[in-house]
Amino acid sequence: IKKVNVLMMGPTGSGKTASVKLLAQIAGVPFYEADTSCMTRSGYVGDSVDSAIEGLLRSVGNNVARAEQGIILFDEVDKIAARRTTDRDIGGRDLQAEFLKLVEGKKVTVKIPAPLAIMKPQEIEVDTSKILFIGAGAFSMLPKKEEPYTTDDIVEAGFMPEFVGRF
Repeated sequence: IKKVNVLMMGPTGSGKTASVKLLAQIAGVPFYEADTSCMTRSGYVGDSVDSAIEGLLRSVGNNVARAEQGIILFDEVDKIAARRTTDRDIGGRDLQAEFLKLVEGKKVTVKIPAPLAIMKPQEIEVDTSKILFIGAGAFSMLPKKEEPYTTDDIVEAGFMPEFVGRF
């Protein structure tokens, strides 16, 4: 089955995360929940986008083949909407750009910390083309309207068209 990444919108407490956990359990695939609100652009303090792949790998004992069949939920993804500011937006547009390499289905190399401090971290290549990425959030910045939201509405709320197009 060709996978298609998903963007879930719903109010806080509506069961977005629970639904994805149940989906992973029913499908018998690994699951990792990444808190997007803690992520920043690489080189800054905070988790990087690659930390989600690292977490999925950890959840399956670094079994790459198993991880490549998993689901990663980017919770609170609405928090990375670009802010209208003149400062560098390390948690908004810059972070969205870093998401692109993961969700578009490329091979990425992640560093796994070594068990002992004297050892070098292990580099592992992961093919993300089969990993199902789900972005979930309340998207409270979108104005209420009766018809379904369009991609244009999400772009106007601060998301790159390329980011929205991957979901």
